[in-house]
Amino acid sequence: MPSPVFVAVNNQVQAPMPNAKSKGAAFAFAFFLGYLGIDRFYLGKAGSGLFILFFSFLVDASVFLFGIGLIASVMWDLFALGRGIYYLCLSDDKFYHKYTLGY
Repeated sequence: MPSPVFVAVNNQVQAPMPNAKSKGAAFAFAFFLGYLGIDRFYLGKAGSGLFILFFSFLVDASVFLFGIGLIASVMWDLFALGRGIYYLCLSDDKFYHKYTLGY
């Protein structure tokens, strides 16, 4: 069972939120499956997740079908890693407001 996420609002810790997203899980999804956009689906951003998924298939197809796109594929993986690092660098409060509350 996942551990509850406690949220600090105005420097006071509040009760755990049952639907709060985890920064650690978002980073893990971005690090291991970010090239497919799984982290975006986890965070409730299905539109950008579908775009990333579609683009990753285009990049992979260009690598296998045409022998090009290897640089694009490496850059795409680095972009996913950058998203994961961004999630970790956000404060807990900002992460909670942006990805759980949606503002």
